[in-house]
Amino acid sequence: LRFEGETQRFYSESELVLRATTFAAVILLGLYLNNLYDFSRRTTAQALLLQLGRALAFSAMGLLAVYYVFPPVWTGRGVFAIALGIAAVLLAAWRLLLRWILITRFMSERILLVGSDDSAVMVAREILAREHLGYHVVGFLADDPDLQGVSLVNPQVIGTTADALDV
Repeated sequence: LRFEGETQRFYSESELVLRATTFAAVILLGLYLNNLYDFSRRTTAQALLLQLGRALAFSAMGLLAVYYVFPPVWTGRGVFAIALGIAAVLLAAWRLLLRWILITRFMSERILLVGSDDSAVMVAREILAREHLGYHVVGFLADDPDLQGVSLVNPQVIGTTADALDV
């Protein structure tokens, strides 16, 4: 953006890196402080966008404070608003895509647990409690054929250990 009376000044690469790093660090801090890296919490798309807007507003205030205290990192007139707008659009698109991937289990890893004892059930419960990590328990393989079809947690025993290659 050009304004009357201002001379055009080109910045060195180190100045641009310092400004971009400062901008990114403050934005990331705002996202972290607003719990946008806690994927264990399930939220609606509307709540996610509201939380993202709050994080960006917090980040904008933080950036203005940083620019006031340390003027050499100031991005210039208009650049701050444009960069914040681009960051808002890209972050919203990325977060909505990531939310869709986590909800639909689009890229989840399927796990088949070998065993039906207490430790296997405990492992299954831990995995089920942390769905956001991208694992999906398919079932159990047990040594006892009488357990086939029995639900130990939510997934059930789907075969014996002798059937492992067939499953």
